[in-house]
Amino acid sequence: KSPRETIFYYRATTLMAVRYLDYKAHFVTRSGWEYDPPEEHDPPILYHLGHDPSEQYPLDSKKYADLINTIKSLAEEHTKSVSPLPKSQLDPLDLTGKIAPCCDPSTECKCGSNKFTIATNEEHMNIESM
Repeated sequence: KSPRETIFYYRATTLMAVRYLDYKAHFVTRSGWEYDPPEEHDPPILYHLGHDPSEQYPLDSKKYADLINTIKSLAEEHTKSVSPLPKSQLDPLDLTGKIAPCCDPSTECKCGSNKFTIATNEEHMNIESM
């Protein structure tokens, strides 16, 4: 058994689902990872993971309205408590030049005018001025 009662599931910055005890509520679903648009659910799709770990049989939202309201409150509290992170080097189209993944492995990953140097295995990573 997990020491956590609640787990929040994200895709990028979207809260997709919340697990609370043995239940998981899906607020947003998506049938694929590429071009399908996300689908929002209100009420969320609820599963009992102890009885249905493969999430194949949704529970009746009317029968579980109190539980769904509890999970919605947990999601709202959580959403208010988190702050956006600064840009990641994995964010697409970061054109500032301040965050860059390895630009060209054939040149030891040195990026533009010596701003970034990604060291070899024996060296440390050194990012000069940003």
